[in-house]
Amino acid sequence: MSVLLAAVVFGCAAVLLIFNESGEWRYIAASGSSGHVYTYNEYEKRLFLGAADVPRGSRVYITGETYTENSVEYSVIQYNGETYYTPAAYLAESPADTVLESELWVKTSSCLFREISGAGIAAFVKKGERVDVTGYDTLNPDGTVKAYRVSAKGSEGWISASYVTDSKDDALEIYHPVYAIHSGREYTSELYSGSTKDLDWFPVEKKEFENNPVLTDLRGMYICESALPGADSYVSLAGSSGINAAVIDIKDGTLLCPFEAASEYAPETRFLYSASDASAFIGKLRDAGLYIILRINVFEDEAFAKAHPEEAISSDLLTEPVTSPYSRLAWEYNVSLALEAVEKFSPDEIMFDQVRFPVNALELSEDPSTDFGNTYDEGKGEAIQNFVRYACDVIHQREVYVSVMVSEYCVSKYITAAGQYLPAISNIADAVCPTPFIDNGGNSEEYWEDAYTIISTWAERCAARQSETESPALCRVWLTGADIPYWKPVIEIDSDYADSEIRGLRSWGLDDGYMFWNDDSDIEIYQKIKSSWSY
Repeated sequence: MSVLLAAVVFGCAAVLLIFNESGEWRYIAASGSSGHVYTYNEYEKRLFLGAADVPRGSRVYITGETYTENSVEYSVIQYNGETYYTPAAYLAESPADTVLESELWVKTSSCLFREISGAGIAAFVKKGERVDVTGYDTLNPDGTVKAYRVSAKGSEGWISASYVTDSKDDALEIYHPVYAIHSGREYTSELYSGSTKDLDWFPVEKKEFENNPVLTDLRGMYICESALPGADSYVSLAGSSGINAAVIDIKDGTLLCPFEAASEYAPETRFLYSASDASAFIGKLRDAGLYIILRINVFEDEAFAKAHPEEAISSDLLTEPVTSPYSRLAWEYNVSLALEAVEKFSPDEIMFDQVRFPVNALELSEDPSTDFGNTYDEGKGEAIQNFVRYACDVIHQREVYVSVMVSEYCVSKYITAAGQYLPAISNIADAVCPTPFIDNGGNSEEYWEDAYTIISTWAERCAARQSETESPALCRVWLTGADIPYWKPVIEIDSDYADSEIRGLRSWGLDDGYMFWNDDSDIEIYQKIKSSWSY
C-alpha cells in the first residue's frame, strides 16, 4: 500500500509525489545552518548544489533510492515537494544529532557561561582561540542555534553562536572601517592601558525590548541610598517638573538591602533597609510613572576585595585591598547582584558605575611591585570593554537595558590610565553616562561661573568620540546638580546655571538626555533647579 502525501504543480502539469512505506524519515545534519543538498541536472547528467537551502534539522523523507557520483553515494530525499540528493553522512535519525560542528574559533572575546542563562563564568576565551563543541541549545527553524556548549582551557561552558565561527581566519578578522579610526591612537606617554588595536569595533545592534521601551529623552534625578525613605518628596517633585527617570543606588559602599549575591561573594557588606522597605520605596517611584534605573558601583568595592584578596590588586603602594577589574569573580558578583535586583525591583535599566581601574592606576602600573591579576593578558581598555559585553549578554536576557557611567576624561583620543575609552564602551552598552562635573576642573570661581563654556567645550569632544563607532550608545550626561565646588561652595546652583549646562550639551547635539547629580540628593537644591528638567 502507498500513501499520497502531496500534489505539486509545475507549469501546467500536476506531479503526484508517492512516498512508499519502504522509505524512512530522517533529519538534515550539517556543520552550518543549511544542509548539503543537490539537484540532478538532466542536461549535464550530474549533480548541482540545490537552488534552495534546506535548514539543518529539517525532517526529510528517504525514498530508499541511492545515486553514486564520483565514488560518493547519495540518498534520494523528498523535502517540501522537491527531490534532492544528499550524502548519507548528512542524514541523522534524531534532531539532536544534526549539529555536526566539532570545533569552532572565537571571533568575539567572551565568557563561557556555566549555564545557558545566568551570570556564572566557567572560563574566558579570547578572539582567535579554538574551542571544541560538546553540545548546543535548541535548534531554530532556520537551522541556527543560539549557543554552543564548548570546552576550552580545561573548562566547559556555553558561548553565544554569534561569537564563534568555523574558520580561524574569519575569527581573526577585524572591522576595518572603524578600526582604521582608532588603531593609530596612542597617548604621548605610556598609560599602561593597552592599545586601541585590541578593542572590538564590530557594530553591535542595540536592543529594543517590546515590553520595555528605552527612554531616549531622559531627564533624571539621582536618589542616593540614604535619601530613599523620602520617596514621597521625590515623587512630588517629579510630578511638578519634567523629571521622567530616577537613578537609585543598589550598591555604593553599602547595599540598599540584603542580597543573596552579597551573602555569597561579599558577606561583610552592610545594608541599610529591609527588602520589603526597599521595594516599597522603589515601588512609589515606579508607580509614579518614572523610568527606574538601578545603579551599582562595580570595582570600587572594599568589602569584596577583603573577602577575596586573591581577586584584589597586589602592590606595595596599596594599604587597603582594591578589587581588580580583571577579576572574573568580581564580574560575576556584580552582574549576579544586578540580576537579583531585576527580580526584586523590576527596573527598566541597570547602571554600572566605577567600571574602571583605580584613580592611581598609572602610578600602580609604573610600580614593579604591582600585580593586577591579569589572567587573560588583556589591556585595561580591553578588560573594561569585555566586562561591559558580559554584563549586556546576561542582563539583556531579562529584557533590561545596561548603561555605564564613564569619566569625563574618556572622551580623549586615547585609553585612559583607568581603562576607559568612550567609543569602545559606547559600541557595546545601551547607554553611556559621562560625568563632566563642573568642579572636577578649574580652581577658581571665575572658571566655574561659565557653565556653558565648560560643558560645551567638553561636549564637542564627546560628540566626536560618539561619531567614531557605527553603533553608538545613547549618551545621557550627568550634570552638576549641587553647589560648586562641593568641598567649599562659592556658587549656589540655580535653574539659570543648570540651564546653561544643558545648553552646552545641546550645542553639540547631545540630546539623548541628562541627569543631575547631587551626592546627598538634596531635595531643597533639586527644588531650586526644578524648571531645568523641563528646559
